[in-house]
Amino acid sequence: MSAPMPDDPTSEIMEIQMGPSHPASHGTIKFNLRLDGETIADVDVEIGYLHRGFEKMCEQGTWNHVFPYADRLNYASPLLNNVGFALAVEKLAGVTAPERCQYIRVIAGEISRITDHLTCLGMAASEIGAISAGFLMIEAREFLYDLVEALTGARLTVTYCRLGGVMCDLPAGFAERTRDALRRVEAVVADCERLLSRNRIFVDRMAGIGAISRDDAVSWSPPARAATTTTASPCAWRRSSRASASSARRWTRFPPARSRSAIRVTSCPRSRRSTARSRA
Repeated sequence: MSAPMPDDPTSEIMEIQMGPSHPASHGTIKFNLRLDGETIADVDVEIGYLHRGFEKMCEQGTWNHVFPYADRLNYASPLLNNVGFALAVEKLAGVTAPERCQYIRVIAGEISRITDHLTCLGMAASEIGAISAGFLMIEAREFLYDLVEALTGARLTVTYCRLGGVMCDLPAGFAERTRDALRRVEAVVADCERLLSRNRIFVDRMAGIGAISRDDAVSWSPPARAATTTTASPCAWRRSSRASASSARRWTRFPPARSRSAIRVTSCPRSRRSTARSRA
């Protein structure tokens, strides 16, 4: 609910325009803020400053040509963007990917989701002064980027999915590499927990911030992941990261490899992928 603007000129409510190019916003977006001291009484968000014309560019190519654009919509989890776009077009075309491809997509998506959490939470920690925790989370993210590079040949803009499948099968030894990377990530997350859970500055700034009602949480959440919490926890990132790691480990027991035709591998125009994977 918007806070009414006071008629009293001596009111403590102050209007500030933040953005659209603010170093703390991690993107081009504008916030019209009403502040009561350091508390945000109301905010009107103006989006659209970073519209890059992806929709128009997508009209110039085939469905498979759109995957590189999907990478760039959220660089912190490009594999999930690939999967989301592939599922949407496959539903339109009435295409179902082979079972092994579906497993591979889930494994890649879970790895990507953890990297996204680490990026977001690491930057959030550094912006309130806990820069050591931010550096540690970026270190943990690099362990997972090594997996992404072994799988796709790239670390950031991967263009891995194809309609009806993926670009290529899992590399040799990928399951064991994934288990090892997740063990290392959990060790780093444990260090971050010790740094943040009893950090008075972190707790004071984060506890109770952004709390929403149960009904709003359910209404604003995707149907498969309806939120039920009513308060924000300063250590919610820890539970989220652990749940993601546990989910990724469950999916490392994928079905046995079948014929190459069953995975619907399509050629990739970037030769550096095969070079990168041969190095891995």
